[in-house]
Amino acid sequence: MHTGTGRISRVLIRSMSLYELWESTGEVSFQDILEGKDILGTLKLSLEDLASIIVRGGWPASIDVKSDKKYIFATEYVKSLIHEDVREIEGIERNPEKMQNVLRSLARNIATQVSTATIERDVKNCFGFDISRPTIADYLNTLERLFVIENVKATNLNFRSKHAIRTKPKRYFVDPSIATAILEVKPQDLVNDLNLFGFMFESLCMRDLKIYTGGYGENITFYRDEKDFEVDAIFRTSSGKWGAIEIKLGAGYIDEAANNLLKFKERIDIKKCGEPAFLMVLTGTSYSYKREDEVVYAGGVGAKSNLSYYLYTSNEYWTVSPYRFSSAGAAYAFYVDSDSGGIINLSGVNNTYGVRPVINISSNVTVTGSGTIADPYIVS
Repeated sequence: MHTGTGRISRVLIRSMSLYELWESTGEVSFQDILEGKDILGTLKLSLEDLASIIVRGGWPASIDVKSDKKYIFATEYVKSLIHEDVREIEGIERNPEKMQNVLRSLARNIATQVSTATIERDVKNCFGFDISRPTIADYLNTLERLFVIENVKATNLNFRSKHAIRTKPKRYFVDPSIATAILEVKPQDLVNDLNLFGFMFESLCMRDLKIYTGGYGENITFYRDEKDFEVDAIFRTSSGKWGAIEIKLGAGYIDEAANNLLKFKERIDIKKCGEPAFLMVLTGTSYSYKREDEVVYAGGVGAKSNLSYYLYTSNEYWTVSPYRFSSAGAAYAFYVDSDSGGIINLSGVNNTYGVRPVINISSNVTVTGSGTIADPYIVS
């Protein structure tokens, strides 16, 4: 009998993404982000919708089910996993109750660097079962082989920071609905517990990131150092392009996440890794857009005149970045101020300023020509 080597290829089939489930418009593509193109998209899902999507999961059979019965697919999968599937690996009899409690511990610690020691304590202290670390290691290996859980490794980017990097992997379920089914969590439970909701949302985003980046080799890692400074996801292509991603459920954390990404960029050895193709905050809010950070990157620093950077045009125009709401309910946003030397300023949105498109190009392109009709600019 032939082994199939060279004739048979393994194909990894994941659960369905938000786009495949018809829950995403697909207005923003990962390819466009990677190429630095302008992006704009609108999400029409509410917080309750996201909670429902997480609990339902990416199971194809659930697409056309409108009632609460759409939530049973993940539950039935977990039951089959515990009582049937784990016994088929190498024919070893595994205790269903212990396996269930290991799964509970993993679900409680989803999207973290949970150790076997933590799982052991959980099973003993929270669920009242004795379990050895070799048994836990066997159960984790079994779950990986069944493609129930998967690890995300720590990044191998080159850093200038002297802080030691934590190399233990983060553990995720391949679909967030597996975790909610194990914990018997309903959509309203997530809405009522935003901390848990945040971890489940990260798991949902990680699932889709792995799907959307599969064509690039699916090189998704994360960063965390000894000071607990962390970046949720780092994507790197085989050609060396890379980008960093922070995942936040609510809009209130977007600024914090953006600042985190800027700090992370300063820790990277750009000479060895190159400039990031993107820095992204992946969130459950309504809009996809570029922030005022882009103007700052170009040289339009607040309270500092600069008339030579490329985004200064001697005209005033809005960025798409909000600033704040006043106590009276007035809305403010950032804009480029021509009167003050091209600085980033803020103003009430009732004021009238211009808008302008921006095309971002890579730093390694060349521009020739003088810009005349006879000798136009050529970007190559």
